[in-house]
Amino acid sequence: MPLEELNLELEGEHDAILYELNKMEMDLEGYNYREAEADFRKIAGLISQHSIDEQRSLLGFLIEKLGRTNSESYIRVMRGHVQIMKLINSLVSMTEKGEGINIGDIENLKLLLSKQFEDEQQLFKEAARIIYSELNTRYNDEVDRYVNEGGK
Repeated sequence: MPLEELNLELEGEHDAILYELNKMEMDLEGYNYREAEADFRKIAGLISQHSIDEQRSLLGFLIEKLGRTNSESYIRVMRGHVQIMKLINSLVSMTEKGEGINIGDIENLKLLLSKQFEDEQQLFKEAARIIYSELNTRYNDEVDRYVNEGGK
């Protein structure tokens, strides 16, 4: 999948994760604990896969194009996934022990995710900037070649 499409998909996943968290919160408020637990399993899977996808594709792209040293700020952003996954794993452990997750736990997760998603917008913008720059360079090279060859 082209990176432009992947960026859109990853941004869409941000919305889907927040939607599922809001749904889980409503289930908890309505005392629908079974549904909330099913919501949480879905959320945990979404976040886990999403983190892997972002690090592998988006961060990998930026490191390839900018070099590791110039990508340090983006690497730091991706390290935010560690804190999120620690909280997810802690909540998974609680559910496996039969302990309930409460609305405060969900609010903490939403807060962490919102901050992370906001920080990740930098990565999406930088990837888009690089793609645009490369396309622009290729276009200009083609125009120059066309002109230098006398329009042939």
